[in-house]
Order: sequence, then structure tokens, then C-alpha cells
Amino acid sequence: MVGTGNRFRSDDCAGLKAVSLLQQRASNRWGVEVTIVDLEGDQSAILDHMNSTDVVIIIDAVHSDGQPGSFVRIDSTNGEIPLTFDGNSTHGYGTSYVLRIAKMIGVLPQRVIIYGIAGKNFSSGTDVSPEVTKSVDTVVEKVSEEIDSLIEGT
Repeated sequence: MVGTGNRFRSDDCAGLKAVSLLQQRASNRWGVEVTIVDLEGDQSAILDHMNSTDVVIIIDAVHSDGQPGSFVRIDSTNGEIPLTFDGNSTHGYGTSYVLRIAKMIGVLPQRVIIYGIAGKNFSSGTDVSPEVTKSVDTVVEKVSEEIDSLIEGT
């Protein structure tokens, strides 16, 4: 599981906050190894974590025309990589670009699940909007349930 973002760009830290909460749960909830990576900066570093796993879950803040705090879940199990997560990023390459590179070099896991949380404010600062804070909590619950299902094999 990878949370990406920038701690100093307001709502862009949503993915980082989510994986921080998931790390707190991991030792108590799951009896198998769940690798959780807090990745701030260049998303191409995701490639380093893809070669040794069958499933990767990526959580990131996204620029969206939707309501701040809304989120989308995309399952790229069929190998389709959404263009939705391309474009400007406060931390280097977009998620879609990195996933296409992973596919080209043969390290794309069998299953890639992306949670994108719509941000409201990406300006410099550390204040997170209430909408995004609430959504992070919701996404953490959804991801926890998803990991439970993956572990149980359902």
C-alpha cells in the first residue's frame, strides 16, 4: 500500500495521512505482512515497491471538478491504466504515468487499486480542509475492509 503526497501542500497530504492511519492499524488488525509506504515526493519511487507484490493500493489526493473530499476507487486489475490520474502533480509524475512505466518494464502487479481523494486546497501550507480530513477517515475504512477481503481471499 502506498500513500503519496506532499505534507506542505495542504490537502495534497491526504494519501500520506491515510497510510499513517493504516500503519497504526496494521499491527493490530492483520496477521500477515502488509507493507505500507509513506511516499512523499517523486512517484516514480513507487516502482521500487511493485516488483515484490501481487496487489498494490495507491492513495493520493487529486485535482477534481468534483466536490472536495469526494473520492474515487479505480481497480486496474484488467490491466487498464486510467488516464484520470495524469496531469499536473505536486510531487513529480502522475500516477497513471508511473503505472504505465511499471507495465512497460514488467513490474506492474497483478492488481492495482487506486483511491483518489478530491482536494480543495493545494497551496503551500499544512492545513487540511475538513472535507478532505473526513474523506481520509472514510477511505481508511474502505481500504481496511479491502485488505480484510484480500487476506480472506474473497
